[in-house]
Amino acid sequence: MAHADLAPFGLDGQKEQLWLEPVGDGVYSVACIPFRTYGLALGARVRLSENDEVSEVVERSSHRVLRILLMPTPDPGDWSRRRTASGPRSAPQVFSASGAATVTSQWTSRRTETPQTCTRS
Repeated sequence: MAHADLAPFGLDGQKEQLWLEPVGDGVYSVACIPFRTYGLALGARVRLSENDEVSEVVERSSHRVLRILLMPTPDPGDWSRRRTASGPRSAPQVFSASGAATVTSQWTSRRTETPQTCTRS
């Protein structure tokens, strides 16, 4: 596990947690879908700094990250009834409507100051 500094993306003082798998020679493969770190996707190969932050993209992945903002309804009670254990019910509808039958997806929210957004699904 490592972190990516989000300052270059306008989020000073924030970092995104990334799951990595070692591939050898100090290179790691990104094993999750980065939500806030632009330029990285599942399978990208990176090097880390001494403090376990991404310092270099060695090889870009053939995967892409599609970020979708799902706006909650104005009624918070209605929003809580729509939620499931994996996130809002509308997320699967977005993917099925896109025609992407084999989309790896993850869900994130601002429930904490430092959201744990990059979990393997």
